[in-house]
Amino acid sequence: MLSGNLIRVTHRKEGIHPKFLKTDDPILLELAERLLEIFRLSGQSRLAEIEESLEEIETEGPLQLIQRGLAKVLMDRSEFDTNSTLSPETIREQAFKLSQQFMKQTDWSAHPARHRDPILRQLAEQHGVPVNVIETTLYADLKSEQRLIRFDDLSAERLLHRYNVALVQALLCRCVRLECWLRKLPATRSRQLARAAKFHRLIAVWQQPTKDHFHLALDGPLSLFSQTQKYGLQLSNFFPHILHCEQWEMTAHLLWGPEKMPKVLALNNKQGLISHVPDFGSYRPAELEVFERSFLKHAANWKLIVEPLPIALKTDLWFPDYILEHLPTAQKVPLEILGFWRKIDLEKLILKIQESFAGQFLIVVSEDRLIDESLSELGSQSIVTFKKTATADGVTQAACRLLGLPAKTKTD
Repeated sequence: MLSGNLIRVTHRKEGIHPKFLKTDDPILLELAERLLEIFRLSGQSRLAEIEESLEEIETEGPLQLIQRGLAKVLMDRSEFDTNSTLSPETIREQAFKLSQQFMKQTDWSAHPARHRDPILRQLAEQHGVPVNVIETTLYADLKSEQRLIRFDDLSAERLLHRYNVALVQALLCRCVRLECWLRKLPATRSRQLARAAKFHRLIAVWQQPTKDHFHLALDGPLSLFSQTQKYGLQLSNFFPHILHCEQWEMTAHLLWGPEKMPKVLALNNKQGLISHVPDFGSYRPAELEVFERSFLKHAANWKLIVEPLPIALKTDLWFPDYILEHLPTAQKVPLEILGFWRKIDLEKLILKIQESFAGQFLIVVSEDRLIDESLSELGSQSIVTFKKTATADGVTQAACRLLGLPAKTKTD
């Protein structure tokens, strides 16, 4: 994702327009290839060395900002780490102690540089390594001294496409509300997209005006009281999944600049944006997998139906995560485990379900993902709260209360 100082846009009235790169431009393709070559040839190089190589590429005018943006994309595809078998912190501490000893024994002020080599030699003998290893280890944990250990390579054309998506992602961090219109969307794709929204723990409302036409509304990070940076990153990471849809339109309401000026970002599939992430497939949030394992292990008289069909409400769709079925009585309870949530959104969701759904249902929420200012009393019997991970025992006991079944101290 691009940082704020790398964003390139134009403004027309209330509209904001990203300055996308032409992915077939020979000048841009050549620039992308030169940047890629630096990373491809920089295995085990220090970050400082790579940054120096990037600065040696001379560009003028608008190309300078484009070059920095492309370099940022490549940095995000790189992994740096401290490449040392010794602890830099330990070596520094030992070096300082030896320096103090030398200062007491000799006239340090006259020729301080003379004592450097004896200290390094003594540390090298102590650890059984060459002197140059001690020298490189002293500050190996500094960011500039970390070395490239992995680079996720790609073609020059793909790099330009990735830049264009990163530009949109950076803008979405300033989003208040995001609306998507998805046409010719098959059921499998709508389920995958709903799963992606759940995976990124977003506050989403689905509507289905026609059979293959969906409307998706997502709260943006600037509409929240807290955790805005984390939620903004989640929303930005969700955006590439929209690009897998055949026909889509998107309107993002932004607050731009220090003055928080309202701006509108409008995009659609005709802009040729290409996703860099694979189809979401069967990936599931870790907390759901933990809950499923707990349920299978402890809930003997219950069946867990995973990813049921969406339930049509009066105004939108509800995508519960599970259907709980009590095997002795064949009674069923839809269940959703929320990601980020606010009390007002939770109350709206419960009201919508109650207005359209005749049966019982459960909404499970984490206190850690509350984005209100405080956790107040939640009065509905359909709500189950937990600290970190939902448990089968807590959920099935709540289901028993709703269905009028005998409550158990242990999961039945």
